[in-house]
Amino acid sequence: MKKIVIAFILLNTYIFADSKPTCYSVQLISLANTMKNENILKKKTFPEDCLVMKISDQLKVRCGCYKTNNLAKKSMLTLEKKYKKTYVTTTYSYRFNALKNQEKKVEKKLLISHKKKYVKKEVSDISARSEICYSVRLLTKYNTKKNYKFLENKTYPSSCALYEIGQIASVRCGCFSDFSIAKANVVKFKNEYKEASVVSMSRKIYAN
Repeated sequence: MKKIVIAFILLNTYIFADSKPTCYSVQLISLANTMKNENILKKKTFPEDCLVMKISDQLKVRCGCYKTNNLAKKSMLTLEKKYKKTYVTTTYSYRFNALKNQEKKVEKKLLISHKKKYVKKEVSDISARSEICYSVRLLTKYNTKKNYKFLENKTYPSSCALYEIGQIASVRCGCFSDFSIAKANVVKFKNEYKEASVVSMSRKIYAN
């Protein structure tokens, strides 16, 4: 089965600190905002929770959006082994939130599409729901060829696969009829995938 995808995104990725206007992030790189530097950064590969931000006249690579300074510092200990000028800074949470919002919109459109389909066919509500299952989402990114190729070579649990949904690429595991079963499976992945969560998806998409 397909694996996963990561994206080079300007001002977009998912969020660790869900509701606060600001969060703590680890900055790796800061360069002048020029086309040359932007192209340089696009060719580089960064950890999956990092993104390139255009802030004023600077291009900044920041990783993670943590609720506390201590959590960010813990992440920095790993990153500074490769990136020598790392430090913890604060940033606006919305910069890390746009991707999650887009995926939710895509999922909502899928659910609405399925509901309309079954209304037209005059299928019962129970039958309509049977076409939707609950899955454990490990990671979600914008879909690009470069990032797809990079993450396609990664190894994930055998029950997981990459799904392309609109402009979103999402790694999901299993297709459960019962929400509580899917939620119980989240526990298995939480240590390695901090953003693991339960989402609904079409059984047809899962089968493909």
